[in-house]
Amino acid sequence: MPKKLRLLVIAHSTEKSGAPKIATQMAEGFAALGHDVVACYPESGGCEEEARAAGLKTAIVPNPVRPVADASGAERIRLMLTRLRAIWLYRRLVREGRFDAVWIGSYIAVLAGLGAWLARVPVVYCVQEDPIPTFVNRQRVRVIRRTAAALAFVARRSQRVFKPRPKRQPWIMLPNFADSTRYSHEGRDEDLRAKLGAAPEDVVFTTLAFIHHRKGIDVLLRAFRQVVAEQPQARLWIAGDNVATMMDYRREQEAYIAEHNLGDRVTFLGHRDDVPAVLHASDVFVLASRNEALPVTIIESMMAARPVVATDVGSVNDMIVPDETGAIVPPEDPDAFAVAMMPYAAEAELRAQHGAAGRARALDLYDRPRVVERGVNLIRKVLAARS
Repeated sequence: MPKKLRLLVIAHSTEKSGAPKIATQMAEGFAALGHDVVACYPESGGCEEEARAAGLKTAIVPNPVRPVADASGAERIRLMLTRLRAIWLYRRLVREGRFDAVWIGSYIAVLAGLGAWLARVPVVYCVQEDPIPTFVNRQRVRVIRRTAAALAFVARRSQRVFKPRPKRQPWIMLPNFADSTRYSHEGRDEDLRAKLGAAPEDVVFTTLAFIHHRKGIDVLLRAFRQVVAEQPQARLWIAGDNVATMMDYRREQEAYIAEHNLGDRVTFLGHRDDVPAVLHASDVFVLASRNEALPVTIIESMMAARPVVATDVGSVNDMIVPDETGAIVPPEDPDAFAVAMMPYAAEAELRAQHGAAGRARALDLYDRPRVVERGVNLIRKVLAARS
């Protein structure tokens, strides 16, 4: 019988989406396979709270993400000292916890990796994001290439950035995932549709995204304006948190909605803890992002048997099969996005056909137990090479 592993899983923030959410669910998956798992976060709340609710042990290590270059004077010195302390705290946590390996859910958490490396415990990075080529990110990549025992990549473009050395750093493509049991609802959730203002004859397009320029909400609204002009039964739900630094962007989108009289067809739902229900109350999922890796929201929508229209960023073209499970369009092109949305607004049979094909594909490629087991196998490969 394979040895039970003691694993530390590190998330770079407590946000209930993206890389922190996947890191938390990976920790839950490791635990479900019988391993002894501790999930580590920079603060309490959010995903850390969800991890505790799921029965996981958690640890807190403050880890500031604000770039030192953005600070000045005494604040810069304080940030540098805080980062040095974070490395020391991670090292102490790893040594005292006697972990077999450390799984890091984002290349951003490089300080955690340094701490584990100094504790002489193998570090496996799961690279979620497609790194933007800034000075800070280039340094992160260099440190990871030197200290990682293994790498898992969500997006192929990220693998090209990190250029792992297979003999020294085994690596795999490891997609994001979702728990398929949460998305098994048949048909539409008519009760929630009614509560959210959708009539039975409406065709609801939904996006799950922060209200952020990177998520292309402006592109989506411009595309939707064209769709609703041709298909008046179309409706758009935008489900996601505001971002403090993007409130001007939010107000710009609200002004566009008012200017073009879309207020009765577009609804901001805010943060939702009932994502499966929202998807089951929807008809089509849309994502107009300017930058992504392998979006969990697309996986969730496929699991919910909803066709997907998304921009060709990150690994989206690995996820969607055009004319079978959805449509892929160029980023920054509202006209093309509108053209891709039109058939789904008009044809219920097409929505059902592509939604069913998407669910079958998601179950085959993105169901959590399959993906988590591959992560465990990578860790075992690293440990075997060291024994």
